Formats: sequence, structure tokens, C-alpha cells
Amino acid sequence: RVTARIKCGCVDGDNNPDIIAGQGQMYMYKGFSDRTLGTGIPLMTMTGQFEFYNIIDINNDGWNDLLYDTPNYWGFYKNNGDLTFSNIIISSDN
Repeated sequence: RVTARIKCGCVDGDNNPDIIAGQGQMYMYKGFSDRTLGTGIPLMTMTGQFEFYNIIDINNDGWNDLLYDTPNYWGFYKNNGDLTFSNIIISSDN
């Protein structure tokens, strides 16, 4: 699978680094304590131009979120703690 977007950080709460990667469809590759990765789990679909900047707990709820930017707005995907994410737009040109 070819990807243009890739970030590393824990998103499932086990303190092992996971890989978030994809082009359009974004996947999480679970990191295990033996330094191996699991099969890609579909997380979300991103369309248009976007850039992931960081995996960080933006809202201080104990779960790492995915900070992103597009040409028209920026925000983060709030980690719901169950491998689902909610899109939170912080600023928009509109």
C-alpha cells in the first residue's frame, strides 16, 4: 500500500506507538510491545488536500488526538477512546 500521510504515536491507550497512515482512507497499525505492527484497521476517510501535523492529546482527556490542516480550515480528530474519531474544526476561512 502506498501512502502519502504517516504519523507515529499511541492512539489506543496501551502506551505502545501505533502508526497512522493512508491516502484518503486512513488506517491505524497497532504497535505491540515486541515492536511489531498489526494489520491496518480503517479509521476514517479524508478527502481533498490535508496534512496531519501531530498525534497529541489536545483536549486533555487522556486520549491522543490527530491534529490536521487543510487549505480552508484546521482542526483535530478527537479520539473517542474506541478507535473512532470525531472531527472538530477549530478555525475556518468561512
